[in-house]
Amino acid sequence: MINLGLNHVSSLDNPAPTAPRSGFEHLMELVAFFNNTDAVKSRITEIFDAASEAQEVIASADSIKDEIAQQRLALQDERTAFETSMEAEKKAFERACKSRQHDLNLREREIEKLHKAAEDDRVKAAEITADLERRVDALKAAAASSAL
Repeated sequence: MINLGLNHVSSLDNPAPTAPRSGFEHLMELVAFFNNTDAVKSRITEIFDAASEAQEVIASADSIKDEIAQQRLALQDERTAFETSMEAEKKAFERACKSRQHDLNLREREIEKLHKAAEDDRVKAAEITADLERRVDALKAAAASSAL
């Protein structure tokens, strides 16, 4: 008998006889068994109880299998939702990075323009300074020659 964790005693739990029985001995034991109505009733009750317990175990196993199947479906739905969410977040992040990179590139070009303009202004300022220094020198020379 299969032990299902239930305290159930069966006539099958008795140890087997040590010597093999002949067919006739076996037949006589069966006849004696069937003549004992209490033993037959007890055995039938055991069989029905075992069948009932087996049905309960089967129903419980089926219920557990159904619950596991539902949990697997729920897990798959959660995984799909998570993957979809992660993909959307990844795309949004990539768009934000691309936008920021574009902004940085624009700023870099603007800085280059400002740097070039500042360099051009520095060159013009140096030219103006040199011109003014020449004029001052010319004025000093003219003033020195008229003072003589």
